[in-house]
Amino acid sequence: MRVPQIDKRSENDLIKHIKNISFAYTPEWRFDEDNPDVGTALAYIYAGMFADTLKRFNKVAIKNMLSFFNAADARLLPAIPATGYVKFGLAGQPQEGVPVSHGTQLVADVPDGEVTSLIFETVNAVYVSPAEPVHIFDIDGSGDRIVHSYQPNEENTEPPAFVMFDPLGENLQEHCLYFCHDEALNIKNAAVITVSFSPHHRSRVEENILQSLLNEDIAVWEYLTAEGYSRFAQSERDGQTLRFYKAAGQPAFCRGEEQGVESCWIRCRVLDVSPFSHFYIDQMQLSVAGADIRPELINVAEIDQSLNGCFAFSEKFSVFDALYFASAETLGKKGATIKLSFKLDFIRIKVDLDIADPAINWKSIMRRSDYQPDKEFDITIEEVLWEYFNGKGWARLFPGKQYADAFSTDGGTRGQEVKMTFICPEDIQMSLNGAAESIFIRARILKVNNAYKTKGHYVSPFIEDVVFSYDYGSQAVLPHLLLNRNNLDTVVRGMDSLKDPEVFFPPFEATGQNRKAMYFGFEIPPVGGPIKVLFDMESTLPDRPSTQLWEYFGRGRWNSMNVVDETEDFSRTGIVTFMGAKDFQRCRMWGLELFWIRVVDADNYYGLTGSRVPRPLVRGLHMNATQIIQLETQPDELFFVEPQEAFKTCRLLNPRVHDLEVWVDEASDIDVEQYRQAFGAEHLEVVNDANGEPEAIWVRWQEVDEFSASQPDDRHYTADRNEGIINFGDGINGRIPLSGERETIRVSYRTGGGEAGNLLPGMVARVNRALGFVNSVTNPEITSGGCDQETVSEAVLRSAMALRHGYRGVTTRDYEALAMEASRNILKAKCFANFDEHGRRRSGSVTLAILQKNFEHGRNFFNAIREQVTSYIEERISGNIVDLGRFKVVEPQFLELSVKVELAVVDLNRAFTVQDMVIRRLQDFINPMSGNFNGSGWDIGTIPNRTQLLNCLKDIPYISFIRGIFISATTQGAFGTTEVDLDNVAEYIFAQPLSGTHEVIITIQ
Repeated sequence: MRVPQIDKRSENDLIKHIKNISFAYTPEWRFDEDNPDVGTALAYIYAGMFADTLKRFNKVAIKNMLSFFNAADARLLPAIPATGYVKFGLAGQPQEGVPVSHGTQLVADVPDGEVTSLIFETVNAVYVSPAEPVHIFDIDGSGDRIVHSYQPNEENTEPPAFVMFDPLGENLQEHCLYFCHDEALNIKNAAVITVSFSPHHRSRVEENILQSLLNEDIAVWEYLTAEGYSRFAQSERDGQTLRFYKAAGQPAFCRGEEQGVESCWIRCRVLDVSPFSHFYIDQMQLSVAGADIRPELINVAEIDQSLNGCFAFSEKFSVFDALYFASAETLGKKGATIKLSFKLDFIRIKVDLDIADPAINWKSIMRRSDYQPDKEFDITIEEVLWEYFNGKGWARLFPGKQYADAFSTDGGTRGQEVKMTFICPEDIQMSLNGAAESIFIRARILKVNNAYKTKGHYVSPFIEDVVFSYDYGSQAVLPHLLLNRNNLDTVVRGMDSLKDPEVFFPPFEATGQNRKAMYFGFEIPPVGGPIKVLFDMESTLPDRPSTQLWEYFGRGRWNSMNVVDETEDFSRTGIVTFMGAKDFQRCRMWGLELFWIRVVDADNYYGLTGSRVPRPLVRGLHMNATQIIQLETQPDELFFVEPQEAFKTCRLLNPRVHDLEVWVDEASDIDVEQYRQAFGAEHLEVVNDANGEPEAIWVRWQEVDEFSASQPDDRHYTADRNEGIINFGDGINGRIPLSGERETIRVSYRTGGGEAGNLLPGMVARVNRALGFVNSVTNPEITSGGCDQETVSEAVLRSAMALRHGYRGVTTRDYEALAMEASRNILKAKCFANFDEHGRRRSGSVTLAILQKNFEHGRNFFNAIREQVTSYIEERISGNIVDLGRFKVVEPQFLELSVKVELAVVDLNRAFTVQDMVIRRLQDFINPMSGNFNGSGWDIGTIPNRTQLLNCLKDIPYISFIRGIFISATTQGAFGTTEVDLDNVAEYIFAQPLSGTHEVIITIQ
């Protein structure tokens, strides 16, 4: 507070005055400062003494003002203790927790302070539980979204920052139906896959479901290839069946692994689960058809033949020669109808045996038969045997002699077409032929016509255009395995399950939660209590958004939890306290078997508002946390009282008292029951002796500011907390404590407070005594709010302001002064009349923007200060403003200013020096508390402009000229960092500038 001076003259002013008037009084003497004489020395002595007298004279106004405030009983406000939160940790992996009572003392080491350690005490009891959340899920049932907010890893020992009810997080939800078949889906060429469902307790699948399954905006059908899942070329519906076409040019099916099972897979990926809410199936069938499939290889005599055409059994065949066809794709379709066709021609190959003709017995007279040459024969295949390999040996493919004459010449030797049809055996197996492993069938020669003739020709079969086809037809098969993937969980169903008509399931399943909810999963159930969880919020939401419902899973259902929620539904930093029920039950949710607690958006506030409203941003979640305060409980102190001793004074051993209770033993002068009924049991303590008789009856007395209104029987006392002095009345104003043979006054009190208690995270790190398995304690965030005892100048300013506003808020200055009185953790306050809390003009509204101390680190504690200021001022302003909700307290809108300066320097060697000076000057100038040209900082709602920033840099040496200066601004909100248009900065009526990242671009002149 500025007090006007009565006489402002200084010692130099007095010397100048003596020098000026000396000519009039002593013209023969000259006042010479360079060559002083005795007169000059006397003048200096006089001026010094008179200047000291003026200083004392000027203090008369201050002394009178202090005397006035002392007469008005204005006192210095005591120190305020810092508060914060700590969390406890347990050693090892105990199954039970450890209770920690309230008032447990903790120690913070302060290496650079006046004291080496500070004592903090827990405000509430806490049950240190071994339970820790290992997974946190954000579930939006209406939007079918699952966001995994936290999962454990080696780096994260605690849940990192996450947004609750997040509309923008990565959605992990998927609805997929996978099914596989080793043989039926081993497809490389073009094929048609038919899928049909058997709906539970229904004869037909509903029309809308079938239509949805083929709607690519709702469901996508894909098959597994070497490059991943690929869509089918075409799909269509045929009655109750779905058909999918794989084109010849598409990638082949490829074996892959799903849930540890390697096979050929098809999946249906549903994009919109809503049409399938009542779709249940108990069976699924699969049918495949393919045609014009060339064999993988044709082998004769262990030699691979050309697929374009080859001799079926080599040029010169013999009994037991074999022809092998390999086609794993076709011949692996067990139970399917297989068709084999090929073109058959015969080529005559002369028998070329090196056998000499028999000698002719020439005679003079011979018959014609004596010299007739031998007859030539056609060597042909009469019968073949078709076989397949069953794992033990080669077995007949056909029961009789069907197709045994496939290579017979009975049908002619030119242009035959052979077509064979058979059911693929169920026991057909892979076999090795030569260097190739595949599924083979073979034709083995059993009979050859003229097999041993030495004259003639081999009529050798030549085959071309060998193709297979297959078709399951009505013999549809069940998938070998079926997987349901919904809600991050995969259910595996084998063929036995699919065959059982009593087993049914929904292939596509929604979350079952219509509202938004947060799920917290625990490995160990959080039972017992009180269990406390600290939700450290990044920022305070302006309003309490909605009601949150807490539930736990036990006894096979979700049950309500009774919680004490200091966060006010996650709108502020605070502790959630609950008693963990003993009937917690493991439940599989979101693919994990854990113990679950969930928080449901009961009003569906975040579901209805979408992404338009701020979400709670949890900066840290800490189990086993409780609030602490920088106070130390002192041992009780006892005092004697002389009989009828008026104005009794008790001086405590420790000053800086924060809270105290004064008890007086009135055993000889009180009716216990009467007093208990009149004042309550909490104001009475009875101590009995060994015989059960009252030995002492302690009565709690009441503290008052002064005794002027106290009656003779009022149990009142006054206290000077700064000095630790307690005073009692004289029997006229205030009762005199009773005397006795021993001490009759007992004082319980705690001491502490001050800015020394504002500590950085991790500094509160020790427990004053052993607490079982508790092996660690730390403050995860800063402790804040500590203030030293009020100074005289602060008290004078506060008292003077109180005289002006009379503890009633009328003008904007009154509101600002009342805010500074309400909390000493405020740096500045600015009142905006006719503006609401959103910065919009509204007649009759009053909004108070306050900048708290430690705003760089402790902005998450703003809500506590807001409540303190709000409650203090609402009692001192018009009731209409309060009743209509027109008075609001808000935090400034912090704008981080980043400045880019382009300048030239006279000497390039000074470039780094100039750069550092410019950055420091910008940081100092933008500082909200000590910036600006006068060092008084920037008022809330005032932002430095380009001209001001330019002027603050002009006097920096070595700068030739400034080419340009550019300013950008960002603000941190509930949706992250946002760019601010400085041309519309007037919209940010509660703006408070902060220094950002500055850039200096230097050129030489």
